[in-house]
Amino acid sequence: MRAYLLSAAFVPSRRSLVKTHMDIKQHAAASPPASSAQLEAFCALVLEDPSLQRALRGFTGAEEFIAALLDAARERGLPLAAADVRAAMYQRTLGIDNLVESEVKATPLPPDGWLPIRASWQGAELYVHWAYFGERPLRDPFFEGDVRACLYTPFNRLFRHVTPIGTLAAWLKTRPHLEPSGVRTGDSDRTRRLSKGHLVVGDGNCPALA
Repeated sequence: MRAYLLSAAFVPSRRSLVKTHMDIKQHAAASPPASSAQLEAFCALVLEDPSLQRALRGFTGAEEFIAALLDAARERGLPLAAADVRAAMYQRTLGIDNLVESEVKATPLPPDGWLPIRASWQGAELYVHWAYFGERPLRDPFFEGDVRACLYTPFNRLFRHVTPIGTLAAWLKTRPHLEPSGVRTGDSDRTRRLSKGHLVVGDGNCPALA
């Protein structure tokens, strides 16, 4: 199992931000607040149900994924609109959720196959954001490249575990095979270590955690 913490969020260009904020306003006007609440409730349900996660991760096409998600939500009494799901996925793809979310909501610790991809502050507490990699190898010389590729999968464009940094110790206790490795070199070296199953934790000179 590999793990890595990044403090920097992936921020799109200023030009993209202007376009995306306009799109967000349009989607917000078209969707009543109840729809957003139902989508949020369904996302929370999925993150607590590994079997449902496995079912939804099987779709590589966005439209197939959305259709399966709508069916799963409807079966659980949460009718959703495809437009709302697309809007949420669009925000995640461009990283806008990192900029506009006013409150980080903690989720359960993720099961195997998830990796930490970044960290963010909420008040005085640091939160870890996770994405699902599964058995996907880390091939890019820089970890950011692997993260970007991973976040374009339909499942990761909508679902993400977010946990307080303090819970990482409990996560590690269930994975005694991980060996923490302090690294003070470049990202390419950290990526190679990750691919060999090391846990990489940064210090002030190696901004894996800032």
